[in-house]
Amino acid sequence: MVIDAELPRAPNAAFQARTLVADFGCGLDRVERGDAIIAVSELVANAYRHGHGRITLRLRSLSDGLRAEVGDEGRGFDPQAAAGVGLGVVGAVSDAWGLNAGATEVWFEIGASGNHD
Repeated sequence: MVIDAELPRAPNAAFQARTLVADFGCGLDRVERGDAIIAVSELVANAYRHGHGRITLRLRSLSDGLRAEVGDEGRGFDPQAAAGVGLGVVGAVSDAWGLNAGATEVWFEIGASGNHD
């Protein structure tokens, strides 16, 4: 299952993303779903604060988890130079995360590797 959504460039964008993750049908347990909600909230808040243009969210169910991708139309960023704690939070609660081409789309996976505590 895949859901593609365009979120508003507005303060409530992260709330809408959290709702989509909470209602998304995939194989996450309660703790993993909570972690996914935290991670998507951080990424959408970053896209709203630091990005430009449309904010997009893609949720994809994996055989035993979730992959989420959050993007915007900004210029991208260098994750090594990024200030703040948002990406650190994403890294702490997800099994894996990274950047797609152009560094304006960040993804994470939870429950997919079987290594998530």
